[in-house]
Amino acid sequence: MRAFDAAADQCITHGLQERAAVLAEVDMFLTSLVAEPEFWPGDGLLPPLSHP
Repeated sequence: MRAFDAAADQCITHGLQERAAVLAEVDMFLTSLVAEPEFWPGDGLLPPLSHP
């Protein structure tokens, strides 16, 4: 598996063990995003949209 490291501006090649660890890390990150409540800045910040 190859991944791009934007901070280092290089591609990193992962072997089988590293691949499993990287996928587990991505899974934890995505799980935490799904578990977070939806972002809602509050009511009354913008006028209501008019529906035609």
